[in-house]
Amino acid sequence: MGFDQPSIKISLIQRDINDTSNLFGTPFHEFGHALFDTFTNKRAFKNVAKKLSKQDTDFRREWESKYQSHYNWIGWCEENLVEGFATYLKEQYYGYVNSGDLYTYDFAFYKYLKEINFNPGKMGLEDVSIDFYESILEAGDSQKTL
Repeated sequence: MGFDQPSIKISLIQRDINDTSNLFGTPFHEFGHALFDTFTNKRAFKNVAKKLSKQDTDFRREWESKYQSHYNWIGWCEENLVEGFATYLKEQYYGYVNSGDLYTYDFAFYKYLKEINFNPGKMGLEDVSIDFYESILEAGDSQKTL
């Protein structure tokens, strides 16, 4: 969990952390929410999230069965991106990558950031996030036509 105070940010660390790569990954995740919160309530993100809700039944089913009590739908879509972004930052700063998914799309978002050679000086996180989910929708549509 992460908390904001007027002049500081606080991140709690799980008690079972036993290596530095995970120790520093938790703050990347918790403080990453502040970046994503700048756009996840905007119309463009809400529109793509709404499409995901209707078209990606596996993604929706995972949320309904495991995470609906923790996140609303927008929060669930954000959580996947935040975790993928935290994985990307861990690799960039510490050379460490998780071995797989925690959620439906977190690791896929991490790989997407690598594939596009994410550079915040040249591309915005908002556009990249929406483009990622749009690519999921397009891939799902092409799978349905096969």
